[in-house]
Amino acid sequence: MFLVIGATGNIGKHVVAELSSRGLPVRVVSRDIQHARQVLPETVEYMQANLTQEPDVQAALHGVSKIYLATNGPDQLVAETNVINAARNAGVQHVVRVSVIGATPDHFVAIARAHHQLDQLLAESGIPATTLRPNWFMENFFGSADSIVHQGAIYGSADDGRVAFIDSRDTAAVAVRVLTEDGHAGKDYHLTGPEALTFAEAAQRLSEGSGHSVTYINLSDSDFRGALVGAGVPEVFADLYLQINRNARENNLAVVSNTIEAVTGLPARSLAVFTRDNAAAFTPVKA
Repeated sequence: MFLVIGATGNIGKHVVAELSSRGLPVRVVSRDIQHARQVLPETVEYMQANLTQEPDVQAALHGVSKIYLATNGPDQLVAETNVINAARNAGVQHVVRVSVIGATPDHFVAIARAHHQLDQLLAESGIPATTLRPNWFMENFFGSADSIVHQGAIYGSADDGRVAFIDSRDTAAVAVRVLTEDGHAGKDYHLTGPEALTFAEAAQRLSEGSGHSVTYINLSDSDFRGALVGAGVPEVFADLYLQINRNARENNLAVVSNTIEAVTGLPARSLAVFTRDNAAAFTPVKA
């Protein structure tokens, strides 16, 4: 039995779809089963669970041999710690966990510090495991879809920093290979798209793929934070966006790897391909 945690996320939904299409047994855990059923195949097993509660975690892991683990939010440390501890006690054969690039104990990006703690916990657990470290997801541009459509603009504070943006579908393809093939335990995979782009260059790719002119507008940190908060973004998330933009500005996300092709046999999708595939999200509706 494959347990997919984070099944409704950008990566997880593709992991579930591919495992299910192969006829493999998949269990999905979620706090919101109704939402999960709306976006995932009917053929999977659904279980409602709160991963901050140890009895729920133990029940979710019953009969499970392999786990895909990707969570986020304020409960991440507690939830994933519970899963890793329970997986160790249950004798799970393999855990594939989604971390981040450059996770260190003193990183200025808060989520990188949290991921470092979980990376260490998993490494010390003794469970056969593989860590995936995807770069900035192309799907994050969906968060700018409103300003792209109505203003023809993407806002940020990344300046001329370069990012090797990655399509979540490619991360999912690696995860499925790792879950279903031998030889990946103990590996730490740095996953990126095929090219490192500035946000201005990314805006040009979005323009070309959607047929709608898009420009990148760089702001100071203070102006960007003010714009985010003014748009209703909670301050804690506004600060996180600033940290991630700084990470890009300092070129910490610029390295390009060939890991996706090495693992899956297929080249990583470009931002141009992603945009063409999702052009409707970035194009004004014609009257």
